[in-house]
Amino acid sequence: MLTLLVLLALTLATAAACGGSLAQLSTMQVRGLFVAWLAVVARLTPMLLKLSSPIASRVSWGVAFFAVVVIGALNVRTVKGVALLSLGALSNLAVIVANGGMPVVPWAIVGDKDPLHLALAAPHLAVLTDVLVLRIGSVFSVGDVLMFVGFMTAVLSGACLPKAATSARQ
Repeated sequence: MLTLLVLLALTLATAAACGGSLAQLSTMQVRGLFVAWLAVVARLTPMLLKLSSPIASRVSWGVAFFAVVVIGALNVRTVKGVALLSLGALSNLAVIVANGGMPVVPWAIVGDKDPLHLALAAPHLAVLTDVLVLRIGSVFSVGDVLMFVGFMTAVLSGACLPKAATSARQ
């Protein structure tokens, strides 16, 4: 989680450095944002209802990734980066469906695993599982990287590019 917050801060700092602003970002036209609420509700439901079963966690992640894919499909032609974001979510969704959870490199996890992660000897779609280790306890999949790059592209293009394009025309 800390890694994602650092990457988000880096994205926002880069947007500020290019002369972008959150006000510009708020002018982005993104269709289907109501589906994002489905993703949020799906992820919060197991926590709010205190459901600790692995199935509840995996279903909530699956619904959240599916929601990202839907938002991507609705915006693929209008929002830069959303195709990568959707491809990453689809990749993670495929791995979760194929394996009943997200396989992870067992030695990279410290303490209790969350219910999403599985230690499998021979997972399906192995190259797409959580095999990228940033540090012990912090693992990523190819889908996670694609989602971050897509998100960063969307934020930077929404915060920076419209202003730059306007300045170039004047």
